[in-house]
Amino acid sequence: MFFWTRTDDGWAVNLDGTDAAQSFTLPRIEIRTSPRGWACACHLGDGTSLLVPLGHPTTAAAAMRAGVEACLRAAGAPYETDLRALFVSPEAH
Repeated sequence: MFFWTRTDDGWAVNLDGTDAAQSFTLPRIEIRTSPRGWACACHLGDGTSLLVPLGHPTTAAAAMRAGVEACLRAAGAPYETDLRALFVSPEAH
């Protein structure tokens, strides 16, 4: 089961199920906010990253859903079911 955790500069979820606030493991999704809006980084298992601007969702939960949607295809089939669960109901811890 994946879950979002608060980090120093946003929110993150490690797709191996570990606590993203405690460790950085791949694959991983991060979202951050800035004056230009929300952005998402999808760090893939092979070490590459996909950077996706998310625009201006009004809440962190909406940014989380947009980030998951943006990274769904890139993360691949092994993570699809758990990612879709985050997309429907992001749980932040």
